[in-house]
Amino acid sequence: MGNNKKELEAFLDKCKLTIAAAPHKFAKETATRAIDSVTRRSPVKSGRYIKSHRVTIDGEAPAPPEKMKFGTIPQSTAVQSVMGSLLLKVSAAKQFKKITISNGLHYARNIEYLGWEKTGPYQVYHHAMNDIKASMPSVIRDIRAEINTEFNGKFPSKDIPF
Repeated sequence: MGNNKKELEAFLDKCKLTIAAAPHKFAKETATRAIDSVTRRSPVKSGRYIKSHRVTIDGEAPAPPEKMKFGTIPQSTAVQSVMGSLLLKVSAAKQFKKITISNGLHYARNIEYLGWEKTGPYQVYHHAMNDIKASMPSVIRDIRAEINTEFNGKFPSKDIPF
């Protein structure tokens, strides 16, 4: 009987750790999807707007913008560059409660709300938020499936409190 008790205690400890880590996994996955959406929805001409997106984690001061050469760059180059640096910052964070993605360029609000070069408003951040809201059920499903797989189906996913 002592062996079964030890196995049960080990299983419950593993459950506690896995469930405790789930909100952080959810936050990281959501942040990753937000960064992806913001960068992919950003218009690119010179690359200044897209390269000016910043990630702030739990209110720390954002890094200063990179010094950039003026000129036209391909959107795929800009997206790869920005995604790499922003995602690196999110993946390096061990725990966080709040992530903010912002753009401090003086014309960033115009791009968001008024448009740019005879286009309508891009609403980069608005659409990114809608993308995140739409993806939340699948993120939660993936985390539940991961937990269920980790426990070989012994953990009822409908009882997971998130």
